Amino acid sequence: MTRSTSTWRPAGARDVSVQVLRRIDVDSAWAAPTLDRELSRASLEPRDSALATRIVYGALRGLGRIDRELEANMTRPGRKLDPMVRAILRSAAYQLIYLDRVPAHAIVHHAVDLARAMRGPRVAGFVNAVLRNIKRPPVRPSTQLELPDWLRVQLRDDLGDRAESMLEPMSRPPPTDLRVTQGSRESLAEAIQKARTGTQIELGTTSPDALRVWNAGDPRSLPGFSEGRFAVQEQGSQLIGRLVGARPGEVVADACAGHGGKTAQLARAIGRGSVMALDLHDHRLRQIPEILKRLQISEDRVSYACVDLSVGTADLDGRFDRVLVDAPCSGLGTVQRRPEILWRTGPADIEEIALRQRAILTHAARLLRPGGTLVYAVCSPLKREAPAVETLPGLILDPWLPSELPPEISCDDDGFLRLGPWLGADSARTDAYQLFRARRLEAAV
Repeated sequence: MTRSTSTWRPAGARDVSVQVLRRIDVDSAWAAPTLDRELSRASLEPRDSALATRIVYGALRGLGRIDRELEANMTRPGRKLDPMVRAILRSAAYQLIYLDRVPAHAIVHHAVDLARAMRGPRVAGFVNAVLRNIKRPPVRPSTQLELPDWLRVQLRDDLGDRAESMLEPMSRPPPTDLRVTQGSRESLAEAIQKARTGTQIELGTTSPDALRVWNAGDPRSLPGFSEGRFAVQEQGSQLIGRLVGARPGEVVADACAGHGGKTAQLARAIGRGSVMALDLHDHRLRQIPEILKRLQISEDRVSYACVDLSVGTADLDGRFDRVLVDAPCSGLGTVQRRPEILWRTGPADIEEIALRQRAILTHAARLLRPGGTLVYAVCSPLKREAPAVETLPGLILDPWLPSELPPEISCDDDGFLRLGPWLGADSARTDAYQLFRARRLEAAV
């Protein structure tokens, strides 16, 4: 009798990896929170948790090669696979190809047993035949990111030699970045280390508020979470929020607020001023008050408006001293943390995204009062997603001064600030961002 996928509880590292890969495939789930949830449910020992993590991220990074190997070793290439079977095969194939210290018979045996339990003896026989045909390479291949062909070409065109820094193998899984909001980073690090002895912690370098944490589990269970001592926010994103330069008493718009991470950051900076969180999706805006409450930020500072800035401004023209546009984008700047995004995006998506970004930027510029400041950012390394600000009427580029930036970061000649692969050896410290600052002239936009 086969088991139902919905009631199956993974018991070991390989089980967890299969469940996470299946969820990513079927539900378009993100790897990090899905993996955290499954590891918590399975209550694995640290060594087994590390193996599950390595399999999940390794399989996602090498998915192109893995799927080619599987396809080449099927008697009927192109056959449609059950998502559970596909996840079992991908997990096992990754181990066979990339983990040369794990005995092949152990990998195949687990995959066959799991396939038999989940889908019956006939499927187990199919899994056994495919995996036993896979030949282990004499030398373990690089764990460099496998890219779709179109993206490899585009990155070479846009980044040149810097493209390599986006593809380099990670020496460890991506960290969870915390933005410390109360007390010192050092005191929070000490409290977390005491509560989680296997945790690795580093002070962030791109943002002065950042704490980078590895192997800490669910951030909500860490010391200081319920007291609002930190928010979970990638350190490059933290820097963007700081560079808006919001000052006490100002009226600021977070034009693409999402789940409100930067809204909270801006609300703390403006004191008795006000922040308006704008977003296309009302359900995202409804989550922000809870974030503010936990971070002990007065909810009176923040208002909300459900607005589609790709089509208009909802009569909010000229109201704001500062506007942050963290624009909807491909998210390809996050591929070191989210390799699954590589297989969800195609060249046609980039063209559509770029057109939407242009419309959002045009309308967001109209939100500014004369003399107001706009900060625009995308989490992507592609030039197509970095619009030329000089084409927008009524805006003038206003590059950041060296004194405003961390020592290792400077504006490029075109006035853009670029993080990630543009920083060479520091590329692993942040996602890939492109951003600029512009000022509205006295004339109407």
